[in-house]
Amino acid sequence: VFVLPAVEVRTMLAKFRAKGTLQPDGTREVFFEVNGVQRSLMIPDKQSDDGTTTKKIKAQTTNPSHLGAPMPGAVVDVIVSSGDRVKANQPCVILNAMKMETVVKAPKDGVIKLVHVSVGDTIEAGDLLIEVNFEDE
Repeated sequence: VFVLPAVEVRTMLAKFRAKGTLQPDGTREVFFEVNGVQRSLMIPDKQSDDGTTTKKIKAQTTNPSHLGAPMPGAVVDVIVSSGDRVKANQPCVILNAMKMETVVKAPKDGVIKLVHVSVGDTIEAGDLLIEVNFEDE
């Protein structure tokens, strides 16, 4: 025979107060009150279609021509441009995350098809940085 302690039941009162402006990354700060305490959260605004937000394309892990971001951070430098020829292990993009720089290199010889980022962009892990047409494909 098990005796379970009584569980305290709490009633929480949440009140919506306001929403902030839409950010370029598609998020919006929402202000609310829980049991009289002011709170706020940054949430993705999936219903925004005003054309001012930019959704980042994710690199397809099954597509070898996609070079994706290995971690979240910021783009410090874009070394290549569309149409540039690259050699294996040639630096293409430099990322900065928590004061550490990461160099994204071309895995093999090819031609840059499209660059999806610019200096100063904030990126998430897996975001598509560059598309490359490899010479052996």
